[in-house]
Amino acid sequence: MIARRRAPRLTNVAVIVLLATSPLAAQQRTLRVITPDSVPVSYAWVAIQGQTPRIADEKGVVNLGTLSPKNYTADVRRLGYAPFSGPLAVGDGQTLLSLTPLATQIGKVAVIGSGPMSMEGFYRRWLARQNGGGSGVFIGPEEIDKRNVTDIAGLLRDQNGLKIEHARDGGYVVAGTGSNGCQMAVMLDGQVIKSRVEATSGQSSRTSIGSPLNDKTTYMTPGEKAAMLGTNKSGVERKFGDYADSNSVKIDQVASIGSVSGIEVYARTGALPAELNLTDNPCGLVVIWTGSRK
Repeated sequence: MIARRRAPRLTNVAVIVLLATSPLAAQQRTLRVITPDSVPVSYAWVAIQGQTPRIADEKGVVNLGTLSPKNYTADVRRLGYAPFSGPLAVGDGQTLLSLTPLATQIGKVAVIGSGPMSMEGFYRRWLARQNGGGSGVFIGPEEIDKRNVTDIAGLLRDQNGLKIEHARDGGYVVAGTGSNGCQMAVMLDGQVIKSRVEATSGQSSRTSIGSPLNDKTTYMTPGEKAAMLGTNKSGVERKFGDYADSNSVKIDQVASIGSVSGIEVYARTGALPAELNLTDNPCGLVVIWTGSRK
């Protein structure tokens, strides 16, 4: 008779170790931002040591993933609330953090608005981006205040996929990083801003500075036509990026930094959300939302 070999069995100690460690290894940790009265603080801006800043959802919850339970340095902010900056003890499961409302808190409707073409749509798209969907870079009101820049161009200078060009008659223009120097489209509170060339010619396309337009329907001086067509007065081609009032949208003339409550940047219009879709500009899109940050 052939003896059967017995399969090794786990000892009680081994079983206990497996049961104790497996759930903790896979446990998702969250941070919930609330008021002292346990009211959720929607869309709070959360920056935790070693992590990319994120925003809370409508219930004030931020997913921390598998962040190890220990003390971290955190910066948590929301308009109308006293900011928190200091140590945050992240534990297993959900961690609570309280923000105190300020006496001058703005009503939720005034800050958020409603519909996709408002700050409500801005936050919805931002949350979708955090969760792995959509595209774009989002700069919220708390980050704008924290960075303390003096103009919109200052907020955009370090963003991948775009460059800030200095116009020859003053001001700054946002362009793509490609070799053709094409300008990115600009929206203000959901409305496309046009250059003077586009406004006077009826053209809506802003593909590049060198795009020819119909001179018969464009009321410009010879110098403005030369700037629009990419040549100087002698007919010599100029370098791309030599923008002027007539053929460009100056990003800092669209709105003052004090009035900006949020910015979205899309380096490629092919990946735009449906409500922001542009069919006539392949160079990218900058969306500026205005409103009080106090």
